[in-house]
Amino acid sequence: MLISTGGLDANTIKSLKRQYFFTPLALWYLKHCNYEKLKPKLIRLGMSHLRGEGPEEAAYAQDMFETIFRDYRQEKNVHITACWLTLCARRR
Repeated sequence: MLISTGGLDANTIKSLKRQYFFTPLALWYLKHCNYEKLKPKLIRLGMSHLRGEGPEEAAYAQDMFETIFRDYRQEKNVHITACWLTLCARRR
């Protein structure tokens, strides 16, 4: 999960809470799943944002996600997701 904290105002936090209401369930699943089987699905989900890019851009994005997830451990993803959950739970 790649995020930027640059523009997190009260409206953004409220919107994120609505969009990511399932995060506690995702965190539980990340803690208990076979992470090596989940990695390819996470890569496909990351690729789903591509809209209208050519084959070269798609291949670059695929390579980027595979490189990112190559050494990505389950514990790291659980930690990042927990941080995201904490961020969404904050009130201003």
